[in-house]
Amino acid sequence: MIQTLLLLEDEEVLGRVYSRSLREAGFTVTWLKTIKDVQQFMEESSADGIILDQGIKEEERSGMSLIPVLKKKFPKAKIAMLSNYSAFDIGDQAMKAGADAYWVKLNTTPSSLVRNLQELLLEKHRK
Repeated sequence: MIQTLLLLEDEEVLGRVYSRSLREAGFTVTWLKTIKDVQQFMEESSADGIILDQGIKEEERSGMSLIPVLKKKFPKAKIAMLSNYSAFDIGDQAMKAGADAYWVKLNTTPSSLVRNLQELLLEKHRK
C-alpha cells in the first residue's frame, strides 16, 4: 500500500535527500518549504504521515505551532517532528502539541528516517 507523506523542510539539501529516500522506499512525498505552502496543501490534499521541521518560522507561526492544526485536519495521520536540537523540553513540547514522534536531525540519516517512519506508520495500522 502506497502511503502519502507531507515533508515540511526548508533546508534544500535535507529536503532533497529525505524526499528522495522516502520515494525510493515507496512513499508518495509532497515536499514543501514554507508554512504558507502547507496551508494550501491542507485545503487540497491528505497525508498518512507528516514530517515537520521544528525550526521553520514564518510570521507568527512555526513548525511546532502547525502540529495541532495538522492533527485536527488529518486526525489519522502520524506526525513526526524533526529538530536540530536534542533538548528534552522541545521533544516534550512537540509530543504535548500532538506529535507522535520527535527525531533529532543529526541522528536521523535518510535510511533511519525511512525506518522510523515505517515503524510509526505500522503502529497506525495496528490500532
